[in-house]
Amino acid sequence: MTKNDRAESARDTLRDVQDELRAALANGIYATMDDAQTAMHRVTEAYNARPQAELNGLSPNQAFALFHADWMPGSAIDLDETTPLAELDGATLLHDARALMRLVGDGVKATATGNLSRATVAAFLADLPVRGGNTELEAITTYGMALRNELDVWPLHHARVVLQLAGFLARRKGVFHVTKRGAMLARDGHAGELWTHLLRAQFKKMNLAYLDRMGPAPVVQHAVGFALYQFSRADATWRRAEEWLERLLPSTMRDELPTHALWDPGPLLIERRVLYPLRVFGLAEYEERPAPPGQYGPQRFYRPSRLLTERVRFRV
Repeated sequence: MTKNDRAESARDTLRDVQDELRAALANGIYATMDDAQTAMHRVTEAYNARPQAELNGLSPNQAFALFHADWMPGSAIDLDETTPLAELDGATLLHDARALMRLVGDGVKATATGNLSRATVAAFLADLPVRGGNTELEAITTYGMALRNELDVWPLHHARVVLQLAGFLARRKGVFHVTKRGAMLARDGHAGELWTHLLRAQFKKMNLAYLDRMGPAPVVQHAVGFALYQFSRADATWRRAEEWLERLLPSTMRDELPTHALWDPGPLLIERRVLYPLRVFGLAEYEERPAPPGQYGPQRFYRPSRLLTERVRFRV
């Protein structure tokens, strides 16, 4: 469906609602304005409860709940804080965050620019084999890149930023330290709770544009809860970002994505701001395949993980 087709469909839906409202008012003889308002309210409520193609089969009420969920227990997106560490193997950001908190402990000095020191970076990298490694970093080192500064090691920097947003890592007077709450959640028995807090920090506090520096795309930030729900409902088919874009964002919101004269930023935005974070939190599985003849670089595929289907509940 083209952008013009989607716009026409939205206009048709609006006309249908307007026709229902006119019929409700014309067919009833209302003694008071309150009665008329009640009739209009019934039509509006019926519309808001009706599944819509423009919302990928959800009703406006369901979509609203997902858009505005706070991801806390009992909300439309309910993360299982009791998830044991043994089920979180795929959550690489969680393991990086726990490793960083162990290294920081009571304090490590920050650089003049406010980053982790080279000594902390070196200790983090030395700890990788013990923790089973990190495929993202292994791919970087394969090309002989020197990883010395925090910003050279994106998984470490990502973990540091999310820990600070969650309130578990703080910097005072030029020194990083783990907060009291962070130290408690770093224990093995609290891994599931730490995972949920970091997930909320990632998607409810972090500016997702920081993940790719491609500029603002508030529609993606706003629709993350909706996208997570749609991703969780998908089957186990491996799909590229281009395919997921169609499934994860409502058609009307896709029309609000940034555009470029030479390429389509939409798939990369959905990959970097939704699929990549889901992957490092263990909620998406990831696979690379060689590019077809004539194309550059590997093809990247994603699908929902078992952790998502078993440990994230949706109340819509």
